[in-house]
Amino acid sequence: MLTEYFEAFYKQKLTSTPSPLGGSVDAWADDTEFQAGIWIDNSAEARIAYRTGLKTQYSIILPDGLTLTHNDRIRRVSDGKTYLITSGMSHTPAPAQLQYGCVTAEVIE
Repeated sequence: MLTEYFEAFYKQKLTSTPSPLGGSVDAWADDTEFQAGIWIDNSAEARIAYRTGLKTQYSIILPDGLTLTHNDRIRRVSDGKTYLITSGMSHTPAPAQLQYGCVTAEVIE
């Protein structure tokens, strides 16, 4: 089953804390934990883009009911890498027996 390949991620949210020097300090913090599958996009277009200096693109499959949008951030628990979502969600067709969503992402430093 597909979910056997899922692993733990955290959706991140931007938090703002007061600075002792005035103003505020923004930081990303873990929010909601969820399970998802991730793999490197090895399509011809992705390989060409990578050779021309663009970042490696990943595809992330999500269970039904979880929504990620363009520019959301998620963190993989196993290695601590943070991913920036670079696309809107696409979904399996309504008549499909299993419902999943898919987004693309890239690692951010």
